[in-house]
Amino acid sequence: MKREKKLRGRSLAAILLVLFLGLLWHGAAMAQEQPQTGSIIVKLKPGLTPADQAAVFADNGGTQKSSIAPLRLYVVEVAAADLPAVMQSYQNDPRVERVEENKVRKIEGTPSDPLYGSNQWALPRIGWDLAFNAVLPTGTAKVAILDTGVDANHPDLAGKVLAGTSILDGSNGQADPNGHGTLLAGIVAADTDNGIGIAGVGYAGVSILPVTVLTPDGLGQDSDIIAG
Repeated sequence: MKREKKLRGRSLAAILLVLFLGLLWHGAAMAQEQPQTGSIIVKLKPGLTPADQAAVFADNGGTQKSSIAPLRLYVVEVAAADLPAVMQSYQNDPRVERVEENKVRKIEGTPSDPLYGSNQWALPRIGWDLAFNAVLPTGTAKVAILDTGVDANHPDLAGKVLAGTSILDGSNGQADPNGHGTLLAGIVAADTDNGIGIAGVGYAGVSILPVTVLTPDGLGQDSDIIAG
């Protein structure tokens, strides 16, 4: 039983890690964390009825704000002063599989090095230059970008940005007031050999599905990232 609980805990951590990899820039930028007090993510054990679930929140405190049903995750708002005690209460509840603070994630800032964005040293290291103009992909791929949105009007992404979604406001994700999501989309699928911008890693047959999970200032809670 203890081993199963550990494995489930590791699975949740793995989900957070994989989804958050979309925030890495050129494999070098690291995500920064800022605690968002007053909000927790509660993962309930399987098999609970709706009445059982309601009882968990009533017994331990806080206000349920949203949920990600397939993962049995529930976002609960708690008064900042009560956060440690409420988290401990959920942790001690046998109906709860795991509880985590609902942290805020922040994208890494842009480095000041003038050639950082234009000198794509990483592509030769993965053998991209050997494949380009030698191998023409015949299939297609859709790549989801979970970030600040993607600018569908960017000239280096013309015709490649599909209608996606925004976890924050329900829009199609085709706007990017921050620019970070568009940068990531460009790394994946920018037009190649067109005389502008950068070369996309997926130089043929790749389209972008934008999923906005971060605010215009580059912040986003774990619960929104998972929902994306």
